[in-house]
Formats: sequence, structure tokens, C-alpha cells
Amino acid sequence: MKPEPNPLPLNLVLLTGRILRRSDLSRTALGVPVITLVLAETDPPARSSDSDGFPEELSVELWGNLALDKNDALKPGGLVFVEAQVAGRRRQDRNTKLVHRWMILKARKIQILS
Repeated sequence: MKPEPNPLPLNLVLLTGRILRRSDLSRTALGVPVITLVLAETDPPARSSDSDGFPEELSVELWGNLALDKNDALKPGGLVFVEAQVAGRRRQDRNTKLVHRWMILKARKIQILS
């Protein structure tokens, strides 16, 4: 079987997590509503004193109607199921002019499990 010359990009993340903290509903300069959640593992494994290199927290952004619809229901400690896509973010430091880049998850759907 020969691979496709231009395979379709697949950018889908499914996860469950517990909400550690969340931002208040805010709006961008264009008026788009946004909420940022910080999720932790639902059942973290026993960890040694050494870090294994994997993040213990993930940031998930909710935009637009999804942020408006879920604003009141998303509480710290709540368990959620998230369908998201990976997105890149960047910001330039005003003083040093260094560009900081990081990855986040941008939610497509979110379901509250608890």
C-alpha cells in the first residue's frame, strides 16, 4: 500500500481531567469570550521525587459560545471530558524582545462529568 501524498492533518485530543483552576470569563480585543482552564490528571500515579518530564497540568481554552455556555458550570474540582485540538501561542517580552512560545489545547467540546 502506498501512502497518500498529502495526508489529512489530524489534530484531535480527547482527555478527562479535574479542574484545578480557571480564569474568569473575559473577552478579547475583538469581543470574543474566552475562559482558560487548568486541568490535572484524574488519578495521578504515585510519583517518585524525580520528575518524569511530563506536565502534571494542562491548559485548555474555551472560546466563543462554548465559553459562554459552560461559564457557570465549570468549577474547580469538577471532572470534565474534553475534545480539543492542539494550538500554539506566542508572546513577545516587551523588555527583552524574546518571543515565548507554548502549546495549549483549544476545546471543541466539553462535558462535565461530576
